This record gives sequence, structure tokens and C-alpha cells, in this order.
Amino acid sequence: HIIINASPAGKMLEDILDAMLDIFQSDRAWLLFPGDPDSPYFTIRVESNRPQWPGFGASDERHPMDDQMKKHILGVLNTDEPVADDITTMPRPADEISIRFQVKSSIRMAIYPKIDQPWILGLHRCESNLPWQEDEKQLFKAIGRRISDGLNTMLLVQELKKANKTLLESEDQFLKIFHSSPIGIIMTNMRQFRIINVNQSFLNMTGFDETEVLGKSLLTDSFLFPSDHAPDKEWFKQQEHLNQLDVVFLNNRKEHRNGRLSSQWVMINTKKFVIFTIEDVTDYKKSETEKRAAQQHLAEQEKYALIGQVAGKIAHDFNNILGAIMGNTEISLMDCEDPEMEATLNLILDQTKKGR
Repeated sequence: HIIINASPAGKMLEDILDAMLDIFQSDRAWLLFPGDPDSPYFTIRVESNRPQWPGFGASDERHPMDDQMKKHILGVLNTDEPVADDITTMPRPADEISIRFQVKSSIRMAIYPKIDQPWILGLHRCESNLPWQEDEKQLFKAIGRRISDGLNTMLLVQELKKANKTLLESEDQFLKIFHSSPIGIIMTNMRQFRIINVNQSFLNMTGFDETEVLGKSLLTDSFLFPSDHAPDKEWFKQQEHLNQLDVVFLNNRKEHRNGRLSSQWVMINTKKFVIFTIEDVTDYKKSETEKRAAQQHLAEQEKYALIGQVAGKIAHDFNNILGAIMGNTEISLMDCEDPEMEATLNLILDQTKKGR
């Protein structure tokens, strides 16, 4: 929700980190760039913290990349999962940063926008040393992926704006960024959202030929968005900036795909245009659905296993009771001289045997 409604993009990142402090009961959240151990420096581009727990502070200040920071960055670059340091990890001497900022528990992960180098997302707990639970790690990972998606759009728009400022001097620069981007890009006019240009990434993703899309209205002609999933054109006209809207789109085989759509108004030679970016997240959503189904199946199996254990214990205890009844009945039969009593004891013995 924060990503979709944020404007400008920098405020989006601040709002996400603010929310993460409450979600994860943390005291400091930060985004480090570049996530490159070979870089001579690093910067903290965005930071959110409780008033009593300040960190480096968000700025363009370049901090020296020492050996400890290199080790931390290599640790997250070498895994796809979040890296947590808390009371459950192996004891190790506290590093300089942990001592300086009174970090008792931390979690961090690498995020990989398609433009530029990796970033590092991290959280610090300074008030407590609570361990990071598995569901917290998975939620942290999911939020990191969405931040990566948001960074894609933010960095692309920044590049396009830079190119736009110097477009009169270097139109080639704008076109180079436009066509070399790994993200699908569509340029339309403002009035009817008629497509003026698309890049190769968009054509590769959808399978369309350039001649099939140029001149069509992105939001009203049903070639890209199914009629029952088409975004509202009038609403889009009011959105100067839009981040990561979940949409359903069609490829050239009319297959429904899941996508994330972003947009940004730009001025080119005194004319207003709209730059749309779209990413195919079908495979990602499918894997998440399969993962949830697997987790649900595992939970069901664990429930059935628990029921089996309880049933087995009850059966064992019941057999012990029946064994005692059988033993005492057999002893009683040995000394029984009353025919009626003997018949009753035999009946008890037969029933307990059946019960076992």
C-alpha cells in the first residue's frame, strides 16, 4: 500500500522503514548503498529510528568500507535468505558498529534492483535482544523484495529525469537509457495514453511486435489489459506518479499474466508525456502461492501426526487397563466354583480379548 501510494519515491522508502519499526518491534531501520564489498565506501541512503536510538543518519556522506563492513556485506550477498544476529546465533565478539550503536539483535538482506548495484536492507533491535522468528524472517524477505521492486521504478525515473534535463543537448542519452533498460517501458501522450514508443524489454516480455502497439491507447484498447481488468483512464490522468500497482495483462498469445505497473509524468521539449514501466511477476506470484500451499500441507501433516501420537498413547493406556482386567479375571476363574459367576467371568474375559 505504501509503495503504490507514495510520492515522491524517496518518501516511499522512508515510510516503509517507519512502518517496519512497528511491524518488527525494532529501533532502527536502514538502507545501505552500495552493497559492494569492493567499494571503498558505503552510504546510508535512508534511515528510520526511534528518537533514543539514532544511527549514521540518512545522507550522501561516504563512510569508509572497513573489514568488518565488508564481512557483513559478503555474508548477505552469499545467501538468498535474511541473515540474523541474535542470542540464538553462535557467540562472537561484538563488532565496532554494534558497540557504537548499541545493537543487541539485527537482521539484514541484500536486495537487487535491476538498475545499478545491490542495496542492503537492515533492522536493529537496541532495546531488546529478542531472537528473530521464522515468520519474521519470511515477512522481512517479502518486504525486501517489494522494496527492490520500488527501487527499480525510482532508479529508472531518476535516470530518465537526468536524461530529460539534458535532452536538448543529448537526445541519444535518453533513448539509450530507454531502450537498454531491463524493465519494460511504454511512452504515451497525456490525453488518450496513445503509445508513442516502447522499448525492447517490453516487446520481449509481451511478445508483441512494435507495429502492433504503436498508436494504440494503452488503457482503452484491450490489446494489453483485458477489458475486465483495464485500469481507469480518468483516474490515471490524475496520478502524476504511481508505484507498483498490481495488474493483469495479456501477452500476444492472449495469456493472462500478473504484472506491476508504475508511471511518471515527464516533460520533453515542453510537452507532457507519461512513462509507464511494467514487470512480469507471474512466476514470482506462482512460487509464493506454491510456497504457501506447501506450508499449509506441512501444517496439516504435523496436525495429523500429533493426532496419531495422542491416539497411540490413549490406545497404549487402554491396553494396560484391559491387561489388568484380563489378568485378574483369569486368576478369578482358577478358583471359581459358582457356574453363574464362572459364566460372567468368561464373558468379561472374552470382551477384554476383543478390546485388545
